[in-house]
Amino acid sequence: MNPGQLRSLSIFELVALYVKAAEAHGKAREDSKPRAANKQNDIILSLEEELQRRGHEGHAAMLRLMEHESRWVRLLAAGSAQALSWICGAEENCNPPGSRRAEEQSSAGQTRDEAVDFIHPAESFGH
Repeated sequence: MNPGQLRSLSIFELVALYVKAAEAHGKAREDSKPRAANKQNDIILSLEEELQRRGHEGHAAMLRLMEHESRWVRLLAAGSAQALSWICGAEENCNPPGSRRAEEQSSAGQTRDEAVDFIHPAESFGH
């Protein structure tokens, strides 16, 4: 789908396409079919861009995808650059307030550059 077609879809439709593409991507990887996986990845990137363009509503949808029942959906949503940028926002420190890592850095007086560390999405939401 081209960007114009994606703009006409609802958030629900975008999420459904994301789930379908993420699961197809995972199956292609498991079946050692890199071309098929790459094709699905291109679809996923387009969907992430459109969700990001939708602002808060798209942001909320992307965060919900990180808790999807499919491990491939969770993995791709959590690992996407857009998902991480949404969690981090424009903050200098890429650790959401209240996360264990943010508290550790704060108490240790570390900056982001001194202690770059991946925060699991569930940690960001108190799970």
